[in-house]
Amino acid sequence: YLEILGQMSTLVSDKTGTLTEGTFKISSINSSSKYSKEELLKIAASIEALSTHPIAVSICSSFEGEKYEALDVVNVPGKGITAIINGKKALAGNVALLEENSIETHGVETNGTCVYVAYDNDFVGSIEVSDHIKNEAAESIEELYDAGLKNIVMLTGDNEQSAARVASELGIKDFRFSLLPQDKVTELEKLMAAKD
Repeated sequence: YLEILGQMSTLVSDKTGTLTEGTFKISSINSSSKYSKEELLKIAASIEALSTHPIAVSICSSFEGEKYEALDVVNVPGKGITAIINGKKALAGNVALLEENSIETHGVETNGTCVYVAYDNDFVGSIEVSDHIKNEAAESIEELYDAGLKNIVMLTGDNEQSAARVASELGIKDFRFSLLPQDKVTELEKLMAAKD
């Protein structure tokens, strides 16, 4: 493996589950003035109840009450989930999902990964989640650079601020953010083409 590393110039890595633990925890709940934090969490947990995504699991495990019944649940790849609750459309996902449904997030600023929630064409609020960097990740990155690797590229679906924070803590200078799963493949193909 060391000989192979000596021949490599660039290593491309996904963030979640590779450089980070892949277990998310809620770091803040920010409800709009019309909704309580409890109601925001209840709507989000109701929408996310059938999802196995690590972020969805963290939201559901943080809500202990009785959830709403969510019908017509649709997974929108790379964006989030839509559902019908009490006959009204409910959304939980990234900014793109809300924008696609003409819902403004009212200038929510975040440094982490955020799930935006809407109900009945109204912005309910946001839930910020964080993922912890693996204990050995920074040391491993340093060892790779010491072994002669010239570039490490981190790919993530996180927003720019969240991606920059993780990259900085790990000493990774090159990172690509806000990527859907298919975008990660495209970025990898670009990096491979640039090498040729």
